[in-house]
Amino acid sequence: MADSTETANGDQTYILFLLTSLYSLIFVTGLIGNVSTCIVIAKNRHMHTATNYYLFSLAVSDLLLLVWGLPQDVYLLWAK
Repeated sequence: MADSTETANGDQTYILFLLTSLYSLIFVTGLIGNVSTCIVIAKNRHMHTATNYYLFSLAVSDLLLLVWGLPQDVYLLWAK
């Protein structure tokens, strides 16, 4: 018969893997989408408007948050 601590540790590990998978999906999707946005705005001359420069800035800001913030959150999840 399984001990209650073994069951709790198994459930906790399952949740950690689930959250890590979800964070990885968010990371990859955010990376592809924001890089694509930056490339499209930078390469097309007719996209060089004030609004698109603002969107470019938001995409770069989101990329920085994804690259520096999300891996740290995943690390903190596993460090407990």
